[in-house]
Amino acid sequence: MTTLIDFYNNFETLWEKTEEELDKALPKIIHELEQNAKPIANTSFENVKSLWGVYVFFIIPNKKFNEKKLIKDWENSNEGHIKFPKVCKSRFEKSIHSKTTHYTFYIGKSEQVGKRIKEHITHNKHASTYGLKLKDRHFTNTHKITYAYWQLPNTLQENNNKPIKQFIITQLERKLRNRLNPWIGKQ
Repeated sequence: MTTLIDFYNNFETLWEKTEEELDKALPKIIHELEQNAKPIANTSFENVKSLWGVYVFFIIPNKKFNEKKLIKDWENSNEGHIKFPKVCKSRFEKSIHSKTTHYTFYIGKSEQVGKRIKEHITHNKHASTYGLKLKDRHFTNTHKITYAYWQLPNTLQENNNKPIKQFIITQLERKLRNRLNPWIGKQ
């Protein structure tokens, strides 16, 4: 039993250290995401590598939104989309009151960031893969949507320990979501 307690204590210390390191890195990652955002229109994905990382879609709306208008425009558009993320009401409410010209629309993580971003943009509304399916949406033509991504450093990309990489990007995604309050996606 002592071994299990020691393991727990060591793990708790490591967890706290991980949280601290991610919290320190977060402002720089957010800054990079905001500075490197590219419009989804006419995007060439040749330069977007399919490596481990997190990605963000931003929106510059052309009109003011409240919760009902966003749900109507995104979820109830009668365009026939299947398997797409819904409005996260609590995060939308936190986000909409900030004084900014752009908002965080959606946040995700992937083992293949480039491929996943491309799927969110190019998949049609009937694709069985869960995603934004932006190309077939009137919403996308009405508002300016941009995307950005951050990938794990090369030394971590080259590491073969998949569960650790998955753990890191999952924690980053969670922290980004809590800080940026995306309109669409997980609670």
